[in-house]
Amino acid sequence: ELEVEGLAAAKKKSIQGCKAHSNGSGFGYGLKSCSGLTGVGVLCMQLLGAAKEPECKAGLAWLESWNFSWSEKTKGNIYYWYYVTQAKFHHGGDTWNSWNKMFSPELVKVQVVIPNAIEDAKGKMQDIGYWEPPAGHKGHSGGVVMDTSLCALMLQVYYRYLPTFKKPEENADVEEVVADDEIDIEIAI
Repeated sequence: ELEVEGLAAAKKKSIQGCKAHSNGSGFGYGLKSCSGLTGVGVLCMQLLGAAKEPECKAGLAWLESWNFSWSEKTKGNIYYWYYVTQAKFHHGGDTWNSWNKMFSPELVKVQVVIPNAIEDAKGKMQDIGYWEPPAGHKGHSGGVVMDTSLCALMLQVYYRYLPTFKKPEENADVEEVVADDEIDIEIAI
């Protein structure tokens, strides 16, 4: 395990900071109501190792009321959905399975695809795609490039992270790798 002086204290302060922005049922700037930032708060706490804290659990419970619908005015927008997707993925189980079944098919369905739009290195024409924000959410859009990036990253969430709910196995084989600069690295297989 990597040890960095002051890291444990910084994590503890970060968790306290997250808790300071919780109103007991979710996260936001103001403590009177929850907002789309609940996904951000839950994810931060999960990645800090505080997934079992009451504020994190309450935030996940509040996010259960969220619906992913591109055509309806629903809670959230692409930016918020990006964090909700990660928070639910890291929580796993039925929470993730339900969200994944809801968001991924719809997100793929609403991608704008331009057939044969660009020539690849081999001279073959390829389609390109992007996402425009839902009609009712244009005020919350970061623009086509940002929105497309967030949508693509949501669809790739299972390829980018080891879920925080899965711990490395105790008896996993460990392979020692020696780098050129003679730093020992252990890799669990």
